[in-house]
Amino acid sequence: MYLETAMKRVMESQKADPSKGCQMVREAFKKGEFSLRDFSIKRLAMETMGSAWVESLTPHGGVQMFKEQVDSSTFLNLANVVLTGVVFDEFAQTDINAADALAETRTVPYTQSGRDIGLTRTDAKSVVVTEGQPFPSFGMGEDWRTYPETVKRGAMVELTKEAIAEDRTGQLIQNCQGVAEEVVIDKNERILRVVLGIDNSVYLPKGVATATYATTAGRKNLLSGTELVDWTDVDEAVQAWADMTHPVTGRPINVPLGSISILVMPSKLATVSHVFQATDYTRGDVTAGTTAGVTRGGNPLSYLGQKVPNPSASQLAYSMLIKAAALGGGAIAAADAKKYWFLGAFTKAFVYLQNYGLNVLTEGANSEAAFRRDVIFALRASERGVPAVKDPRFVIKCTG
Repeated sequence: MYLETAMKRVMESQKADPSKGCQMVREAFKKGEFSLRDFSIKRLAMETMGSAWVESLTPHGGVQMFKEQVDSSTFLNLANVVLTGVVFDEFAQTDINAADALAETRTVPYTQSGRDIGLTRTDAKSVVVTEGQPFPSFGMGEDWRTYPETVKRGAMVELTKEAIAEDRTGQLIQNCQGVAEEVVIDKNERILRVVLGIDNSVYLPKGVATATYATTAGRKNLLSGTELVDWTDVDEAVQAWADMTHPVTGRPINVPLGSISILVMPSKLATVSHVFQATDYTRGDVTAGTTAGVTRGGNPLSYLGQKVPNPSASQLAYSMLIKAAALGGGAIAAADAKKYWFLGAFTKAFVYLQNYGLNVLTEGANSEAAFRRDVIFALRASERGVPAVKDPRFVIKCTG
């Protein structure tokens, strides 16, 4: 039995509630009971609309008169299930490349721009309470960061008469995957522009544009000449946090070591995997022909855990760096870009403020597009958000 026949029977079994039938078909795809490899848009049209309707999609000359509207709801509903499912699946798989790992996703009300409001201590009084004395109170003041305007991004794919009549199923699936990929890569590129420091003035404490990465005392999160070669380079980056302090209390910031991750360029993927996952290290001068002063032990970075970088995010990051000048940042030679790496608790440093996540809208037949351009079904995917900097001190940028 054809897959499309099975899909039609599921829909027919839920005539009273077509949405439930669509949900059952969607679940069948998720469970692997239905496979896209076996899917044909033409067979689906024939199962639900009949061969005569499919034949009519290819005019044979003469004047065509449409005396009544054709009920194509079953066909469109099932096509909707398949094609929107492709979009959502592709979006979910691609979105983890950078977005989830490098920035906290926070849903905010629709607004052009705004402030991230908070409170901060205005003094650093002792918390010691002597017998019979009142508890001291901290002075509190408003602390806020301005974040930029959110931006809507999207793309569309259309199902034409020719696509059904000629059964361009593979092309349709690829186009739907392309819609999701276009939307999510654009999102990831915008996040990486901020994380990499290409857009280096989006950190706006109290509305003042401030460099994300700087060598300022108390907030030195930019290290030059620190190429990632071995564990000592990672340790040098970690030690930078020891000199970072709270701007009011003067106390060191608390960087949760368990949430630290690393972003490197493709040329350093093998290096960083070895640095973090090596189980046996030798320290001392082993070239002098003596074992005096030589020690062996476990990985010195074990306190950070085994950090396995994301290759996809790495490749996209490198591509962004070498075209930084065209994106409005400073020019970076490819040889230099290969040495860039970042270490930190990224989701504490960066946030993606979204008005809404992936949103998919569809349009059926009998529309103006169907009359003017023979479009039977159209699908549009979009999302709206903007990356911003919460606290850049949680990430160290090393330029090598």
